[in-house]
Amino acid sequence: MMDGQPYVLTTVDDVTDRMRAKKALIESNRRFAQVAESAGEWIWEVDADGRYSYSSPVVEEILGYTPEEIVGTYFYDHFEPGIKAELTKSVLAVFKEKKEVRHFFNPNLHKDGHIVMLESSGSPVLADDGTLLGYRGADLDMTDRIRMEKALEESRERYRLMLMNAKDGIMVNEFTKKGPGKFIEVNDTACRILGMTRDELEGLTLVDLDREETHQRAPGFVAELEKNRHAVFQIPYRPKTGTEKILDISVSILEIDGRPTMFSIVRDITGQVTTERALRTSEERFRALVETSPDMIWEIDPEGKFRYISPQIKNIMGYLPEEVVGKKTMDLVAEEGKAFASRELHKHAVSGQVNSLIEVPARHRNGHDMVIEIRSSRVTDSSGNLAGFRGVARDITDQRKAEEALKRANRQLTLLGSSTRHDSLNKITGILGYLRIVSMKCTDPEAKDFLLKTEASVVSLRSLVEFTRIYQDLGSQEPLWRDLDAVMPRLQVPKTIAFFSDVPGISVYADALLEKVFTNLLDNSVRHGEHVTGIRISSRMDGTTLVVVWEDNGIGIAASDKEKIFGRGYGKNTGMGLFLIREILTLTGISIRETGVPGSGARFEIVVPEGKYRLAGRT
Repeated sequence: MMDGQPYVLTTVDDVTDRMRAKKALIESNRRFAQVAESAGEWIWEVDADGRYSYSSPVVEEILGYTPEEIVGTYFYDHFEPGIKAELTKSVLAVFKEKKEVRHFFNPNLHKDGHIVMLESSGSPVLADDGTLLGYRGADLDMTDRIRMEKALEESRERYRLMLMNAKDGIMVNEFTKKGPGKFIEVNDTACRILGMTRDELEGLTLVDLDREETHQRAPGFVAELEKNRHAVFQIPYRPKTGTEKILDISVSILEIDGRPTMFSIVRDITGQVTTERALRTSEERFRALVETSPDMIWEIDPEGKFRYISPQIKNIMGYLPEEVVGKKTMDLVAEEGKAFASRELHKHAVSGQVNSLIEVPARHRNGHDMVIEIRSSRVTDSSGNLAGFRGVARDITDQRKAEEALKRANRQLTLLGSSTRHDSLNKITGILGYLRIVSMKCTDPEAKDFLLKTEASVVSLRSLVEFTRIYQDLGSQEPLWRDLDAVMPRLQVPKTIAFFSDVPGISVYADALLEKVFTNLLDNSVRHGEHVTGIRISSRMDGTTLVVVWEDNGIGIAASDKEKIFGRGYGKNTGMGLFLIREILTLTGISIRETGVPGSGARFEIVVPEGKYRLAGRT
C-alpha cells in the first residue's frame, strides 16, 4: 500500500541467454546421442565411483549385454576375474588423480563367457569447482587384431624355423636396378655349402659367389630375372678349403613390403653332375633314370604279374623290389579294391587305351591303407599282340587326405558364412524396426530425414548381405541343361509391363542359378528403365553361336556405361545384379553384352557358344 492505494510490484529478468544455453544443451545432447548410437566404438559414461550411467548400443555387439544391462554396473564388474583386482586398483588410482585414460588394454568377460580384449580411452568429467563427476570415453574391441598380431608373430617364427632348418641352402637378398643386392638372410645349410660364415657373407651379393671367368654371365642372368622373375643356373664354386663344387641355384623375385626381394635356393649338385656325366656314357643310363624316379616304375605281364618294379617301392610301400617281382598286382591291392582294380585292368587291356589313369586302394607292408595313382600304357610284341603293361605309380594318400580336409574346411566356412549372414540379417531387421519406431516418434523434420537416409542405407546393407548367400552358391553345383523358356520370370513381371518370350525349344548348359540371370535382368529393366511398358526375349543364330536377346523400351543405357554396368558395386542400388549375371554365365563360357540404343531401351545379348546350347529337333 502506498498512500492508501494497493500496488503490484513486478521484477523482470532477462533469461534470453539462459534459454539459449538450455536449448543449445538440449541440441548438444541430442547430437551426442546420435553420434554415440551410430558409432562403431562403444561409447560410455561412468560416475566418480566407476558405475556406468550411459552405454551406447554397440556394447551388445562387443560384450553381449544390452545397454540396460550395463547401466548401473561397475566397470570392474566385467574385468577378467584373474586380474580383476589388479586392474581395478590401477584404474581407481587414475580416477583419484583425475587423469585422462589413453590406450588402456583390459580383458573383459563377454556375456557368454569368452574373453574380449578392449582398448579404452576416456577423459574426466569435472564440476565447476574441480570435483570429479565421472569419466566419459570409448572402447574398441581389439580381440581380433591382437589375435592376428599373435598369428603374424607365430607365422614369422615358423618362417624363421623353416629357413634355419631347411635341408636346402636358402639365401635372401634385395634386388636393385643394378642387380642382386647384399644378403639379408642366409641359413645354416647355405653357409655349410658355401664354406663361409654369416659374417663372411655379409656385404657380398649372389654374383660375388661366381668365379671371375664366369662373371660375364651376370648381365644375362639379371636380364632373365627382370623378365621372368625366376631363373635357374649352375655355377662352378671353389670354397676356401676343399675341392671345387657345382652349385645349382634357383632364384625367384617376390615383392616384400613393396620391394623386390630375391629368394635363392642353393644345392650342392657336384655329385649329381658327376653321376649324370657318367650316365651319359653308360649303357645303363635309362635304368638309372628309372631307379632315381620318385615314383614307382613297373612292368607286368598280361596275367598281371610283375616283371619289374623300381626300388622306389621300398620308400612308398615298404617292399623290396625282389619281394614283388613275380607276384600279381592284386597282391598289393587292398581287399575292398581288388574287384575294381581287376575290372579297370581288363577294361584297359580290351580298349587299347593309351596312358590310362586309375586310382586304387592299396596296403603298405606295415598294414596301413594307401591310395595309389597308376598311369599305364599297353606293351605289345612285334606282331602287335598284348605283351603286358608298363607304367608309373605314385602315392597320393596325403593328397587325397588334404583334399578331404579342404572339403571339410569349405563346408565349415560355408556353415560359418550362413550362420553369420543369418545373425547379421536378424540384427539388420532389428535395426530397421528401431529406426521405423524412432522415425514415427520423431517430430524434427531434419532428424527424420537423417533417419530415413539411415534406413535406406541399412536396407542397402541387407541387400548386400543377402547377395553373399547367392554368390556363395555360385558354382557350388554341377552345371546342368535348363529349358530357357522355363526359367523366364513371368510371375514377377509387374502388371504394367507386357512380357513376351519367344525362345521355345532352347536348352542351355549353365549354372543352377541361371534363373537369377533373368530375374536380375527384369529387376534392372523395372528399376532403371523408368517408363518400361514392354519386355521381349528372342533368339537368333550368329554362325555357330546362339544369341539370346533381352530388350525393353525404357530409357536405355548410356554408351559410356555399357561395360561399367557389369562391374561389382556399379549402379544406383546394390550394384550386384548385373555383376552376378556375368559371373553366373561365365561359369560355363557364356558371355553377355549391352547393345541397346540410349533413349530407345536396354538390349542385352547373351552369347552362348557352340556345345553349350541345344535346339529342339536338332542333335
